[in-house]
Amino acid sequence: MSAKKIVAVILAACIMLSAAGCGSIFSSEYYYSEPFREEDIPENDADAEIRDQQALKNAILELVEAGETIGQFRFGSYSGALQDDLAAVCHEIKTSTPIGAYAVEDISYDTSRIVSYYTATLRIDYKRSAAEIAAVEDISGLAELRRHILDVMASHSPLSVIEIYSTYASEDYIGSIIRDNYYSDPLLATELPAFTVEAFPDSGPERIYRIEFKYSKSDIRLSEMLKELENRVLELAQKVSGADELNRVLSAARLISESCVGEDSAENKHTAYGCLVEGSDSPMAMAMAYKALCNELGITCHVVRGARKDSQELHYGWNIVEIDGSYYHMDLSRMDEGYALALLLSDDDMWGRYDWDSEKYPECCGSLSPEGVFGGNPVENIPQQTEPAPPVATPEPENSTENNTTE
Repeated sequence: MSAKKIVAVILAACIMLSAAGCGSIFSSEYYYSEPFREEDIPENDADAEIRDQQALKNAILELVEAGETIGQFRFGSYSGALQDDLAAVCHEIKTSTPIGAYAVEDISYDTSRIVSYYTATLRIDYKRSAAEIAAVEDISGLAELRRHILDVMASHSPLSVIEIYSTYASEDYIGSIIRDNYYSDPLLATELPAFTVEAFPDSGPERIYRIEFKYSKSDIRLSEMLKELENRVLELAQKVSGADELNRVLSAARLISESCVGEDSAENKHTAYGCLVEGSDSPMAMAMAYKALCNELGITCHVVRGARKDSQELHYGWNIVEIDGSYYHMDLSRMDEGYALALLLSDDDMWGRYDWDSEKYPECCGSLSPEGVFGGNPVENIPQQTEPAPPVATPEPENSTENNTTE
């Protein structure tokens, strides 16, 4: 064989060895495979595949609740029309979910196809800050809702944002809770704050409510006023006399009437503070003051919000008290006109002269009457007490000289 042929054979052999992967002669290759498990997909991972519309909605809601502005999603074996679902879900979240309606201004997106799957990049614009979103409080039911609003009012907080699932809750219902809290406990707040209630979305059983309170004075001043009012109520409670419930009810009424001296310049004219500290004698101020005193004495009492037909007073109020298991109307603002017009009145006595929502308050139909209690000299029959009631004396032994004396 010639030298040229030998060289050609050697070159051809080298080329063949190179094509076959000569490196494998010097090293070995190892490959390990583990079966895919869906639970191995990390939560919120951009590579995690979204496979249906509900998963898409959950993923976007998770971004919104975290206040994220950008999110990336991957769609592999997606069941549905992806473009249509993206448009529908983004619109639903922005308009029909509580957190979306409350916090989201707009959601935009871009999609791309990469070989066998799609990706989407979402951009979320917010009308609330991340801190505002994080401040939304979950409320589990109506009882917790009432407690929450009570706490907010007691602290004079200007804002509360809550989320609740309830077919009964509404803007009007929350407003009624605020008013009921105020009129049920005059020592909760010295004034009824102005308030607004917004719901997100507009309808549905699960909504976010943004409740804003506006007080006419600073928190420091409100706390000072509340302390003044508390001290005044305690002072009057020490002066109430009467061995039974009827006489204690009447004694408390007299004390309130004497405290409200008709000061027209009272700044807080229709409040318990206005009556007991500033001297206002408006019907609502007297009703609130009487309610505060009855609460301190343990007497069941309601503030009635209504109207008197022959009065031009826009903030008219009076009380309903319980005496020995029966209820009676008490309009302390009319005591100077005569007690038969003011105290221990039944529903029948009130019809035609007053208007009120009778379904919201106890029925007043007890056996007591102004004529029967006060007789011909009503002023002297209402107990008076200018000093704290003395302690009850210890009874004398049964065999004492006094107890065995006969007339």
